[in-house]
Amino acid sequence: CGEESAWRTLRPRLAEYIVVPTFSASSTTRSFAPIVAAELSSEALRALADRIDADPTAYTLQARVKPTKQPVWIRGALEPRVAVLRVFALTDGQGGWKVLPGGLTRVAPRRDPLADAWLSIQRGSLSTDTWVMTDGEVDATTLLSQPLQAADLRDVHWTVTSRAAENLFWLGRYTERSENTARLARHVIEASVMVQRGAMPPPMLPLLDALARRHGLVGANAPRAEDD
Repeated sequence: CGEESAWRTLRPRLAEYIVVPTFSASSTTRSFAPIVAAELSSEALRALADRIDADPTAYTLQARVKPTKQPVWIRGALEPRVAVLRVFALTDGQGGWKVLPGGLTRVAPRRDPLADAWLSIQRGSLSTDTWVMTDGEVDATTLLSQPLQAADLRDVHWTVTSRAAENLFWLGRYTERSENTARLARHVIEASVMVQRGAMPPPMLPLLDALARRHGLVGANAPRAEDD
């Protein structure tokens, strides 16, 4: 719901969706189970919409797909479990689509009251390949590379020049530095959000401010954390 125009369009139809947390570790949605909006009262539905208005990026809407029930072999016996088949489709480049045979089936491992609403790996659901059997000839085309044979390696010299080796060394070193800077930038952004919510411990902000300045993430004329 982080995109304002999308949330504005879907808000009147909130009852048609399942509301799930966007970030599993978010302070807003910690311990937040999926909510089937259609099962809420009018008052509870309005309260949910107000919570999303306050922090739209913390929530995601999923279309409610009514699953089917399939027999599943569990503990030596067949038991009914809800399941959803996810198919793979390819575009033909002319506005049409071709659905491939088979797909991926997600199955609820237990009779969970929410299983018909949200088949999630995080809640213990299982995924299994779904094959379509045929008596005819099967296309053996594959994109997998053929395994190397001894003849492929004979008289082949993989030479790395000293200049290439040095360039690779510095590429790896600066890539690591860039990754560290990106991690720091992410923490600074998260900290700024926590400050707005009043959830940032006071000693942490000056420390992040000093690190951000040392790595050039903020300008020299930017206000310091101690000035707030």
